[in-house]
Amino acid sequence: MTKGTSSDRRDAAAPQVSTTLRVLATLAALSLASLAFIGCGDDEPSNIQQNPYPEPAPAYLLMSVWGTGPQDVFAVGQPGVILHYDGAWTLDSVPDTMLTSVWGTSSSDVYACGHNGAIWHFDGSAWRRENSGTTADLFDIGRGPYGEIHAVGREGTILRRTGGGWSQDGTRAYRYSPIGVPIDTLLFNVEGATATRITPYAIGGMFAVVLMENDHTEYDHRWLWGNFEDPQSNLITAANASAVLDDNFMANEAGKLFYLDENLDGLREWRLLRRNGIQAVPSTFPESISGLWLDVDAGVIYLTTPYGKVATITRDGAQTSTVLATGGWFTDVWGSSGTDIYVTGYNGVLYHFDGNNWTRLTVPVPEGVDKALLPADGASRSIY
Repeated sequence: MTKGTSSDRRDAAAPQVSTTLRVLATLAALSLASLAFIGCGDDEPSNIQQNPYPEPAPAYLLMSVWGTGPQDVFAVGQPGVILHYDGAWTLDSVPDTMLTSVWGTSSSDVYACGHNGAIWHFDGSAWRRENSGTTADLFDIGRGPYGEIHAVGREGTILRRTGGGWSQDGTRAYRYSPIGVPIDTLLFNVEGATATRITPYAIGGMFAVVLMENDHTEYDHRWLWGNFEDPQSNLITAANASAVLDDNFMANEAGKLFYLDENLDGLREWRLLRRNGIQAVPSTFPESISGLWLDVDAGVIYLTTPYGKVATITRDGAQTSTVLATGGWFTDVWGSSGTDIYVTGYNGVLYHFDGNNWTRLTVPVPEGVDKALLPADGASRSIY
């Protein structure tokens, strides 16, 4: 779930077959909603498929957090949960099983997406369900390439908001030779290239596929395969999105971080964040990354993992630190500043950092789930 700058949130060593099977078995046994989407090869996608968000047993899961400022914060999850903070936490429940992402342009223009094509819009006074035109599970929503609002999800679903509604975007992208000739085509919906994360410059997903806006005006299509430095093509699981090119980061299920760079020729590339130009980071916590948020003023990236950790990394990769460690499963992180940061997780977990301390907050519990929630510490977890 996730996941932008302080004011504009949201805008893959391929897993071995044995690992994939173990993951699926674990997820089935736990009946939990996993943040694992799909993982496999690079240029030639395999037929190995994972279920991105298995429908879990009834439980209180917070999957995404975003806001416009300290007095305007939203968190969404399961079952159909929308929390809002405006000085106090209030709960709205909508008739959808799982909401996976929340993002907006202002306090009166907020979007949430989720399973079965669910898209909800908040106009400042009420939430209303919009017709997405699809029943595919959606995993992220936000401002994407071309400056347009997108929602993305399973099997190459890319929706674009136009004229107050949603339309299915083109589902193919081209890769070019050095002389600008198309040499390969990716068909998202045919290849099963599920899309998972949105930034204003690219959309990431399975096989570490990154789709960039196409600047070859002589060709009639919207998308271009992006240059992405990851020879093992792990699934993209988190992103920090910003209109400022240098403030865009992506992360994957192997715990690798990537930053968006532009070379002297104007070519945009996603490069692996390294310490001292050699060692990939975060080396001290090689876990799948579920959420990213950049504290621009401090030059520090906050990340969450499904092992109940919150960590920081300087944007140059030079220093790393674990700042919170529990036994829970964290899903996302967002802040309005370095002294106002929120982290979401399973079992209705919501932590807040005030610049000095991390505090677990008490928030409303939706109807239809066990009021005696499992503790965050010691909760069961599985690897993506």
